[in-house]
Amino acid sequence: MLIRTSIICLLILAYAHTSMAQSISALDEKCLKDGNDLVNRIGNPFSFNIHYSKKLAGCFARAAFYEHRDDGKVQGTTYLYNVSDGKIIGFLSYTGSKGSECWVEKAKCKSADEFDDLISPYIER
Repeated sequence: MLIRTSIICLLILAYAHTSMAQSISALDEKCLKDGNDLVNRIGNPFSFNIHYSKKLAGCFARAAFYEHRDDGKVQGTTYLYNVSDGKIIGFLSYTGSKGSECWVEKAKCKSADEFDDLISPYIER
């Protein structure tokens, strides 16, 4: 009887794990589709990445835009979007190596490195 109960418990756990993996996969696929739709709406970023965060239970997109100015400097902006509602939840603007505006949700930052640190929970696997 104990062996039979153990086998049933293992089968239930295996089924639950498989269902959860399929559910996460479906969330990843939906995130990728919705994220690509968002990126297509916002324009033509130089680079972007889309990520479903299990920890935050949400889909996020990072999009970077660059422009070479006449004075030889690069002007860039990077946005962090919540894909589900399209809201900007992080922003970095800089010219050359100097940042001019940087924030993620309510936290201010002073550099691209700080920005990357603040957005890492949203875009890391």
